[in-house]
Amino acid sequence: VGKNTFTEQQIIDRAAKFERVLIAAEDYFGTRLKHRVSIGFYRTPTARGVRGMAYTDQGRAEIYYRPEEDIGNATTVVMHELGHHLEAQRYGEDNQRKADTILHEGMATWIASIRWLDKCGASTWRERAQQLKASGIPLRLLTAEDSGANNAYEMWASFVDYLTRQYGWDAVDRLYVSGRGRAPGSANYEKVLGKPLDELADDWRAWIDR
Repeated sequence: VGKNTFTEQQIIDRAAKFERVLIAAEDYFGTRLKHRVSIGFYRTPTARGVRGMAYTDQGRAEIYYRPEEDIGNATTVVMHELGHHLEAQRYGEDNQRKADTILHEGMATWIASIRWLDKCGASTWRERAQQLKASGIPLRLLTAEDSGANNAYEMWASFVDYLTRQYGWDAVDRLYVSGRGRAPGSANYEKVLGKPLDELADDWRAWIDR
């Protein structure tokens, strides 16, 4: 625990909750971590607007919150960062490092569904995408970050949810490891799923509108 964030006692009191969050994430994703992850809490982020960072090659994560902020929201960020560690466990460190951001961040957000959707007041990722659309946010995967990080992560999680339902986990796993860098759209969608990303995005938006 760093300075000017939650107190050490707050984190100690929350430790059992963090353990339960990890177990829930593992159960949801169907993958178990084979090592411990150290979670540090700090006030100053690595960049403006950043709430968490997963250092999967070092077995640690950092969470950035001020002392007066909601520790419940911080717990959701913990679950998201643990999701990145679970991605590295499932797909391997090298594949995780070069994963398409749409899948990399979308998957970690999807793994945190149980907490993330609750804070949005939605029961499914399809419903959350409907909420975003109704609020005037364009459902564009490649430029999602123009609408803010949280909205982008939620769009991408909805897209991941759609892909798992439409194509199954075997295909989504193959898609994840086809990534050729962090750029959104770098995965080989056409080779793995038989359609380019723009067509898949159209299908996803049609699914949202049904």
